[in-house]
This record gives sequence, C-alpha cells and structure tokens, in this order.
Amino acid sequence: MIVSEIATQVRERVPVSEIRGEDYISTDNMRPNFCGIEPSLSVPPTGTVTAYKAGDILLSNIRPYFRKTWLATHDGGCNADVLCIRANSPKCIPKYLYYLFTTDNFVNDYLKSCKGAKMPRGDVNRLLAFEFHLPDRPTQLRIAGILGSLDEKIEVNRRKIAELEALTKTIYDYWFVQFDFPDAHGRPYKTSGGAMEWKKELKREIPKGWRIGTINDLGEIVSGGTPSTHNPDFWTTNGIAWITPKDLSNTSNKYIRHGEHDITDAGLHGSSAQMMPRRSIILSTRAPIGYLAVADCDLCTNQGIKSIIPNKGIGSEFIYYSVQTLIPYIKTFGGGSTFAEISKSEYSSLQVVLPQQAIIDKFVDAVTPIAEARRISEIAIEETIQIRDTLLPLLMNGQVNVAG
Repeated sequence: MIVSEIATQVRERVPVSEIRGEDYISTDNMRPNFCGIEPSLSVPPTGTVTAYKAGDILLSNIRPYFRKTWLATHDGGCNADVLCIRANSPKCIPKYLYYLFTTDNFVNDYLKSCKGAKMPRGDVNRLLAFEFHLPDRPTQLRIAGILGSLDEKIEVNRRKIAELEALTKTIYDYWFVQFDFPDAHGRPYKTSGGAMEWKKELKREIPKGWRIGTINDLGEIVSGGTPSTHNPDFWTTNGIAWITPKDLSNTSNKYIRHGEHDITDAGLHGSSAQMMPRRSIILSTRAPIGYLAVADCDLCTNQGIKSIIPNKGIGSEFIYYSVQTLIPYIKTFGGGSTFAEISKSEYSSLQVVLPQQAIIDKFVDAVTPIAEARRISEIAIEETIQIRDTLLPLLMNGQVNVAG
C-alpha cells in the first residue's frame, strides 16, 4: 500500500485573521525530533494559511532532517512551509499514520526527494508514494496505544520542565532584574526601600554595593575546535562528547551530555578543542548565535561555541541566566560575511551586574534543587524516547506481536 491510498494533502486555505495565534503553526515553532510544538512567537498580519484539523499530521517541509512532525490536537492554520496530511480512509487511524511518518524508513526515503543547498525542501509526491504495510485497525490501535503511552510520559515531563524553568526564571528576574532579592530581614530589597545607586554605563540604578563587571568575571572563556574530518582516528561513536551549534539546535534541553558525534583522545589533542568540566555554560556564538546549555559531563565543542568555565563561587545557574538575559543583545553583535558570529573578545567584554557573593550563594542554594529536578526530568525524557524509538520500528514492521 502507498500513503496516497489512505491519505491526502490538505490544501484548503483560510484567512490568517480567522486563526488564533496559539493555533498557528510554522516550521519555527515545531520542535525537532518529533517533540511537538511550541507557542508561536509571531503570526503573519495578512494572507492565508492552510487549514488543519485535529488528527491531521503536520510535517515541516524545510530541512526535513530536523524531523519536525506533529499530530494535531486541535484545529488551526499552518504556513506554506508545513505540509498537512489527512488520513481519509477508514482503513487507517490518524495516529498510526503519524507514527509511520516518524520511522527511519519513511524519513530516510523522504530525504531523498530534498532539493536545495541551504534550505532543502522535500517533495510531497514522494511522501504520498511511500510504500508500507498497513495492519488491520485493531492492530493499529494497539500499536498507537503503546507508543502513545510513552509519548504521554514524555509530555508529562516536558510540562514539568516548563514549570520548573518558569519558576527558576521568575526567581532570577525577581532577584537580579527587579532587585527584590531578600534583604537582611527577608523582605524584598528594592520594594522595601533598599539603597540604590545610578550607573551611567547601564543608564539605570542597581543596588548599592553591587558592581558592573563583564562575562570574563564569571569564569574562563574557552573557544572550541574541530579535529580533521579526514582522519578516522579522530572520530568515534562512544568517546569524548563534542558539541556543535547543530546539536544545541536539535534539543530543548538545558543540560547536554552528547551530540551527534564524539571524538577520541587523539582528536582532542590533534585539534584546538579543549575539555570543559561539568557545569560549564556553553553558548553557540556562530551560525546561529544564541543556543545556550549547561554541560552535564566533561565535554568539548567546536569553534562555533564559546564556553564559560565558572569561577569558584559563581554557580552555573547564576551564569546561565545572566547569559540568557543577554542573548537578544548578543545577537546584535553577530558579524561576518558568511556566518554571523560574535568573537571571544566581544563576548568576554559584555557587561553584567555583579551582586555580592552572599547574594549569589543564596540564589544558587534556592534554585539548585529546582535545577536538579529539571535535569532528572530531562534524563527521564531521553530514556523514554530511547525506549519508544527502539520499539517503533519493531512495532511498525510487525516484529513484535501485539495481538489482543
């Protein structure tokens, strides 16, 4: 059987004015690796969009290797860079078709149709011509139920992570943006009349006794490097974690342990790559700028990333959120004729507000349990995804018996 026998491409268009912002889907707010969607940051002011319905399968048609596919849970509209496929036969349930589109067999076949160097696009005709075995509906329901239960566990942890992130960021903003950290009596500092002083460099007031520093005051700034791709002795599948901006773009995790490639000791010592200890803060500073993460193991990176090895007493959580607040500003520094990039010297010299050590210590004590809960949830998601991805081809190929 081929896809076009049980599904069709949706082409119905509706004015974008009829679509709520939270129901608008573009490739930008689809998460990679079949991880669903995020709220859209913007909606076109005019024009039309493809009208999708709950149960439709949406696939990003730009750079399909990012594996952005979503089973719609509600009605809405998507832009022209997103394909909308609808199961239109009683022989096939939509959720089973969605899982078919997440298999390596399908993705690898679809990638063969891609054209374009910078922004490769797939051919929907290749998608509709994909050949597969379709089991009976009871079997489809059981398979979708097994995989769906794993996806539900993943989503529960994602919601927990979102709540923990919101909580930590609220604490950071409350303490270091609004300056309402607890004073000596446990009261909000600025609101309770804590002394402030004007800093003309920042064009604003900061708490008295705080100072203006730079990123360089937070820790040692380290650039990455890339071993020669022509030397097979430099590369391995289970060695030293080597992180690239692409690795950071492929995950919404705050903590990172491995990327797409690992390198060997020979690769490390045969390049300008440097080891960073666990809890270092890594930021993509080239093509694109702005992906941020915390190293959850000793690792190294390529030259598209600048890392901060925290100074003693400066917690990684404080550095992480201090850098995060600067990212919109950091992006404006991107120069270069080929790739936008911020240099090590530019990054190191960016200004930050530095409180007394006691305030940093209290902040780290407050948010460390929250950060650890998030890290554990991220690991739980990774483990569940591994189970799901192991079962997926076995179930879809009939190698596991799911008879009722």
